[in-house]
Amino acid sequence: MWNDEFSGDQMDGAKWSHETNCWGGGNNEQQCYTDRPENSFLRDGAVVIHAREETFTGPAQPTEWAGTNPHDTATLPYTSARMRTLNKGDFTYGRIEVRAQLPGGQGRWPAIWVLPQEMAVDYVRVFSCPASPTTLDACATPSPDAEAVAGNQPPSRVDVS
Repeated sequence: MWNDEFSGDQMDGAKWSHETNCWGGGNNEQQCYTDRPENSFLRDGAVVIHAREETFTGPAQPTEWAGTNPHDTATLPYTSARMRTLNKGDFTYGRIEVRAQLPGGQGRWPAIWVLPQEMAVDYVRVFSCPASPTTLDACATPSPDAEAVAGNQPPSRVDVS
């Protein structure tokens, strides 16, 4: 059974790696993903991903792409982190459980998703919609449907009180 309770003081390198680039994730994101402790760390049995407003220069494309020139860089106004299990655990069957506290706010788009071999499966994406203190406008897209994965469906209300 593959699991991680994040009980140590650093990420388990046998299960997780950081994606590090300023590519924009295919969504024209204005952030560089880093492996710096300012952007991701463990605290009280949880992973903390901290987006920061700061100018940062890093690889222009994912380093694992064939033909990527490691000297090509991009500079963007924000940093964050993206942790992944690429080549560290693939599953045919099973159950995935996630506990998460997602931030709100204009311009943020936090998400929990998995990338199997063929397509992305979104568990939760939180859009920057107006929300009251007790609700999040969220769109759960656990479907491989391209429209749903792209977020082209109306958000559903999720009670967080």
